[in-house]
Amino acid sequence: MKTELVLLDGSAQRFVLDEGCELTVGTTARCSVRLSSVDVSRSHALITCQRGALTLLDLGSTNGTFVNGRRVKEAQLAPGDVVRFSSVIAQIMPVGSGSSGAVEAVRDLDSDRQTMPLRDPELVSGELPIVLQDSILWLLRRWGIAGGSTLVSLVEWLVSQRGMRGAAIAEEVEGETMLRAAHGELVGILDDPRLRAVVRSAAQHREALESVQLRLGQREVIAVHGAALPCLLILPGAAMPASSEIELYAALLRVAQRLDAPVDAGRSPSRSAAAH
Repeated sequence: MKTELVLLDGSAQRFVLDEGCELTVGTTARCSVRLSSVDVSRSHALITCQRGALTLLDLGSTNGTFVNGRRVKEAQLAPGDVVRFSSVIAQIMPVGSGSSGAVEAVRDLDSDRQTMPLRDPELVSGELPIVLQDSILWLLRRWGIAGGSTLVSLVEWLVSQRGMRGAAIAEEVEGETMLRAAHGELVGILDDPRLRAVVRSAAQHREALESVQLRLGQREVIAVHGAALPCLLILPGAAMPASSEIELYAALLRVAQRLDAPVDAGRSPSRSAAAH
Protein backbone atom coordinates (compact mmCIF):
# COMPACT_ATOMS: atom_id res chain seq x y z
CA MET A 1 0.00 0.00 0.00
CA LYS A 2 1.39 3.37 -1.00
CA THR A 3 1.29 5.88 1.85
CA GLU A 4 1.92 9.54 2.54
CA LEU A 5 2.58 11.81 5.51
CA VAL A 6 -0.33 14.25 5.99
CA LEU A 7 0.23 17.32 8.17
CA LEU A 8 -2.67 18.08 10.54
CA ASP A 9 -1.54 21.64 11.26
CA GLY A 10 -4.23 23.20 9.08
CA SER A 11 -2.09 23.22 5.95
CA ALA A 12 -3.09 19.65 4.90
CA GLN A 13 0.26 19.26 3.14
CA ARG A 14 0.96 15.73 1.91
CA PHE A 15 4.30 14.03 1.32
CA VAL A 16 4.32 10.72 -0.56
CA LEU A 17 6.43 8.02 1.07
CA ASP A 18 7.86 6.27 -1.98
CA GLU A 19 10.15 3.24 -1.88
CA GLY A 20 13.68 4.40 -1.06
CA CYS A 21 12.61 7.85 0.17
CA GLU A 22 14.37 9.72 2.96
CA LEU A 23 12.02 12.39 4.28
CA THR A 24 13.71 14.82 6.68
CA VAL A 25 11.52 16.86 9.04
CA GLY A 26 12.63 20.11 10.68
CA THR A 27 12.78 23.89 10.36
CA THR A 28 15.77 24.35 8.03
CA ALA A 29 15.43 24.96 4.30
CA ARG A 30 17.15 21.66 3.46
CA CYS A 31 14.41 19.60 5.17
CA SER A 32 11.94 17.76 2.93
CA VAL A 33 9.14 18.62 5.38
CA ARG A 34 9.86 22.15 6.54
CA LEU A 35 7.92 23.18 9.65
CA SER A 36 7.75 26.68 11.13
CA SER A 37 6.80 25.86 14.73
CA VAL A 38 9.36 27.27 17.17
CA ASP A 39 9.35 24.09 19.30
CA VAL A 40 10.44 21.90 16.35
CA SER A 41 14.19 21.31 16.03
CA ARG A 42 16.22 22.32 12.97
CA SER A 43 16.76 18.66 12.07
CA HIS A 44 13.97 16.98 14.01
CA ALA A 45 13.27 13.56 12.49
CA LEU A 46 13.77 11.28 9.50
CA ILE A 47 11.26 8.97 7.79
CA THR A 48 12.57 6.31 5.42
CA CYS A 49 10.91 3.64 3.29
CA GLN A 50 12.97 0.52 2.55
CA ARG A 51 11.43 -2.63 1.07
CA GLY A 52 7.99 -1.33 1.95
CA ALA A 53 8.84 -0.76 5.63
CA LEU A 54 8.40 2.76 7.02
CA THR A 55 10.85 3.74 9.75
CA LEU A 56 10.79 6.91 11.86
CA LEU A 57 14.02 8.11 13.50
CA ASP A 58 14.26 11.00 15.95
CA LEU A 59 17.39 13.04 15.16
CA GLY A 60 18.07 14.14 18.73
CA SER A 61 15.26 16.71 18.80
CA THR A 62 14.84 18.90 21.86
CA ASN A 63 11.10 18.37 22.41
CA GLY A 64 10.72 14.84 21.11
CA THR A 65 9.04 12.78 18.41
CA PHE A 66 5.91 10.80 19.29
CA VAL A 67 3.99 7.94 17.66
CA ASN A 68 0.38 7.48 18.83
CA GLY A 69 1.18 9.44 22.01
CA ARG A 70 4.42 7.63 22.91
CA ARG A 71 7.79 9.34 22.69
CA VAL A 72 10.16 7.35 20.50
CA LYS A 73 13.76 7.36 19.30
CA GLU A 74 12.99 4.93 16.49
CA ALA A 75 9.74 3.28 15.42
CA GLN A 76 8.11 1.38 12.58
CA LEU A 77 5.13 3.19 11.06
CA ALA A 78 1.89 1.88 9.57
CA PRO A 79 -1.17 3.52 7.93
CA GLY A 80 -3.26 5.29 10.55
CA ASP A 81 -0.34 6.03 12.89
CA VAL A 82 -0.32 9.56 14.29
CA VAL A 83 3.11 11.16 14.48
CA ARG A 84 3.87 14.29 16.50
CA PHE A 85 7.00 16.37 15.95
CA SER A 86 6.88 18.25 19.27
CA SER A 87 3.57 20.16 18.86
CA VAL A 88 3.08 19.54 15.11
CA ILE A 89 0.81 16.56 14.41
CA ALA A 90 0.78 14.45 11.24
CA GLN A 91 -0.69 11.11 10.20
CA ILE A 92 0.40 8.25 7.98
CA MET A 93 -2.38 7.70 5.43
CA PRO A 94 -2.97 5.73 2.20
CA VAL A 95 -2.29 7.98 -0.79
CA GLY A 96 -5.35 9.98 -1.79
CA SER A 97 -7.39 9.21 1.33
CA GLY A 98 -8.87 11.77 3.72
CA SER A 99 -7.30 12.30 7.12
CA SER A 100 -9.12 11.24 10.26
CA GLY A 101 -7.09 13.59 12.45
CA ALA A 102 -8.06 17.02 13.69
CA VAL A 103 -6.17 19.74 15.50
CA GLU A 104 -7.87 22.43 17.54
CA ALA A 105 -5.86 25.64 17.99
CA VAL A 106 -5.94 27.37 21.37
CA ARG A 107 -5.37 31.12 21.61
CA ASP A 108 -2.55 32.54 23.69
CA LEU A 109 -3.59 33.98 27.02
CA ASP A 110 -3.80 37.77 27.16
CA SER A 111 -4.22 38.06 30.92
CA ASP A 112 -3.18 36.39 34.15
CA ARG A 113 -6.44 34.49 34.40
CA GLN A 114 -9.03 33.27 31.93
CA THR A 115 -12.03 31.08 32.72
CA MET A 116 -13.53 28.80 30.09
CA PRO A 117 -16.73 26.76 30.61
CA LEU A 118 -16.47 23.12 29.55
CA ARG A 119 -18.99 20.42 28.82
CA ASP A 120 -19.81 18.15 31.71
CA PRO A 121 -17.47 15.15 31.44
CA GLU A 122 -20.44 12.81 31.81
CA LEU A 123 -21.65 14.10 28.44
CA VAL A 124 -18.39 13.81 26.50
CA SER A 125 -19.04 11.39 23.67
CA GLY A 126 -17.89 10.45 20.20
CA GLU A 127 -15.04 8.35 18.85
CA LEU A 128 -11.78 8.65 20.76
CA PRO A 129 -9.17 10.51 18.66
CA ILE A 130 -6.59 8.10 17.34
CA VAL A 131 -3.76 10.15 18.88
CA LEU A 132 -5.11 9.21 22.33
CA GLN A 133 -5.92 5.55 21.83
CA ASP A 134 -2.58 3.95 22.76
CA SER A 135 -1.94 6.26 25.69
CA ILE A 136 -5.43 5.54 27.07
CA LEU A 137 -4.59 1.83 26.98
CA TRP A 138 -1.47 2.61 29.03
CA LEU A 139 -3.63 4.35 31.64
CA LEU A 140 -6.20 1.55 31.76
CA ARG A 141 -3.47 -1.02 32.31
CA ARG A 142 -2.15 1.03 35.23
CA TRP A 143 -5.65 1.31 36.66
CA GLY A 144 -5.94 -2.47 36.48
CA ILE A 145 -3.01 -3.01 38.87
CA ALA A 146 -4.35 -4.04 42.27
CA GLY A 147 -3.49 -1.71 45.14
CA GLY A 148 -2.47 1.22 42.98
CA SER A 149 -3.98 4.69 43.20
CA THR A 150 -5.89 5.66 40.08
CA LEU A 151 -5.38 9.36 40.84
CA VAL A 152 -1.61 8.86 40.99
CA SER A 153 -1.70 6.96 37.69
CA LEU A 154 -3.70 9.79 36.11
CA VAL A 155 -1.12 12.50 36.88
CA GLU A 156 1.72 10.20 35.80
CA TRP A 157 -0.15 9.56 32.53
CA LEU A 158 -0.57 13.29 31.88
CA VAL A 159 3.19 13.82 32.19
CA SER A 160 4.64 10.65 30.68
CA GLN A 161 2.05 10.00 27.96
CA ARG A 162 0.42 13.35 27.19
CA GLY A 163 3.50 15.58 27.27
CA MET A 164 2.55 17.82 30.20
CA ARG A 165 5.40 19.32 32.23
CA GLY A 166 3.56 18.68 35.47
CA ALA A 167 0.19 17.63 36.88
CA ALA A 168 -1.39 17.51 40.33
CA ILE A 169 -4.71 16.83 42.00
CA ALA A 170 -5.48 19.04 44.97
CA GLU A 171 -8.41 19.99 47.16
CA GLU A 172 -9.25 22.19 50.12
CA VAL A 173 -9.68 20.25 53.38
CA GLU A 174 -10.53 22.15 56.57
CA GLY A 175 -9.04 25.37 55.23
CA GLU A 176 -5.80 23.78 54.01
CA THR A 177 -4.73 22.83 50.48
CA MET A 178 -4.01 19.10 50.33
CA LEU A 179 -2.40 17.13 47.52
CA ARG A 180 -3.99 13.88 46.41
CA ALA A 181 -1.33 13.22 43.74
CA ALA A 182 1.46 15.12 41.98
CA HIS A 183 3.99 14.42 39.25
CA GLY A 184 6.45 16.41 37.15
CA GLU A 185 7.85 19.95 37.29
CA LEU A 186 5.73 21.59 39.97
CA VAL A 187 8.36 23.31 42.13
CA GLY A 188 7.12 26.75 43.18
CA ILE A 189 3.75 26.33 41.46
CA LEU A 190 1.83 24.71 44.30
CA ASP A 191 2.89 27.39 46.79
CA ASP A 192 1.66 30.29 44.67
CA PRO A 193 -1.18 32.08 46.54
CA ARG A 194 -3.15 32.65 43.32
CA LEU A 195 -3.20 28.94 42.59
CA ARG A 196 -4.18 28.15 46.18
CA ALA A 197 -7.06 30.61 45.81
CA VAL A 198 -8.30 28.71 42.75
CA VAL A 199 -8.14 25.40 44.64
CA ARG A 200 -9.97 27.01 47.55
CA SER A 201 -12.72 28.37 45.32
CA ALA A 202 -13.01 24.98 43.61
CA ALA A 203 -14.04 23.44 46.95
CA GLN A 204 -17.08 25.74 46.97
CA HIS A 205 -17.79 25.30 43.26
CA ARG A 206 -21.02 23.45 42.63
CA GLU A 207 -21.74 24.60 39.10
CA ALA A 208 -20.78 23.30 35.65
CA LEU A 209 -17.27 22.20 34.81
CA GLU A 210 -14.78 25.03 34.29
CA SER A 211 -11.19 25.41 33.16
CA VAL A 212 -9.26 28.30 34.71
CA GLN A 213 -6.02 29.34 32.99
CA LEU A 214 -3.43 31.18 35.06
CA ARG A 215 -0.18 32.80 34.04
CA LEU A 216 2.28 32.43 36.92
CA GLY A 217 5.42 34.27 35.88
CA GLN A 218 6.65 32.60 32.68
CA ARG A 219 4.52 29.50 33.21
CA GLU A 220 0.89 28.81 32.41
CA VAL A 221 -1.25 26.54 34.58
CA ILE A 222 -4.66 25.07 33.80
CA ALA A 223 -6.92 24.35 36.77
CA VAL A 224 -9.98 22.19 36.04
CA HIS A 225 -12.75 21.95 38.62
CA GLY A 226 -16.43 21.06 38.84
CA ALA A 227 -19.09 19.84 41.21
CA ALA A 228 -17.91 16.98 43.46
CA LEU A 229 -14.46 16.95 41.84
CA PRO A 230 -11.05 17.78 43.28
CA CYS A 231 -9.04 20.36 41.35
CA LEU A 232 -6.90 19.05 38.50
CA LEU A 233 -3.83 21.23 37.92
CA ILE A 234 -1.95 20.94 34.61
CA LEU A 235 1.32 22.59 33.61
CA PRO A 236 1.29 22.29 29.78
CA GLY A 237 4.30 21.20 27.78
CA ALA A 238 5.19 22.46 24.31
CA ALA A 239 1.55 22.78 23.23
CA MET A 240 -1.54 23.96 25.10
CA PRO A 241 -4.17 21.18 25.20
CA ALA A 242 -7.40 21.88 23.34
CA SER A 243 -10.67 22.28 25.25
CA SER A 244 -11.91 18.87 24.06
CA GLU A 245 -8.75 17.27 25.46
CA ILE A 246 -9.22 19.02 28.81
CA GLU A 247 -12.80 17.72 28.91
CA LEU A 248 -11.43 14.20 28.47
CA TYR A 249 -8.99 14.75 31.35
CA ALA A 250 -11.89 15.88 33.54
CA ALA A 251 -13.87 12.77 32.60
CA LEU A 252 -10.89 10.58 33.51
CA LEU A 253 -10.53 12.47 36.81
CA ARG A 254 -14.14 11.69 37.67
CA VAL A 255 -13.63 8.00 36.86
CA ALA A 256 -10.37 7.87 38.84
CA GLN A 257 -12.01 9.46 41.87
CA ARG A 258 -14.78 6.84 41.82
CA LEU A 259 -12.28 3.99 41.49
CA ASP A 260 -10.25 5.33 44.40
CA ALA A 261 -13.31 5.97 46.58
CA PRO A 262 -13.28 2.61 48.45
CA VAL A 263 -9.62 3.11 49.32
CA ASP A 264 -10.09 6.69 50.43
CA ALA A 265 -13.26 6.15 52.44
CA GLY A 266 -12.92 7.58 55.91
CA ARG A 267 -9.40 8.84 55.30
CA SER A 268 -8.29 12.43 54.80
CA PRO A 269 -5.87 13.05 51.93
CA SER A 270 -2.28 13.56 52.97
CA ARG A 271 -0.07 16.40 51.85
CA SER A 272 2.63 13.91 51.05
CA ALA A 273 0.39 11.45 49.22
CA ALA A 274 1.83 10.33 45.93
CA ALA A 275 4.17 13.31 45.67
CA HIS A 276 7.02 12.82 43.21
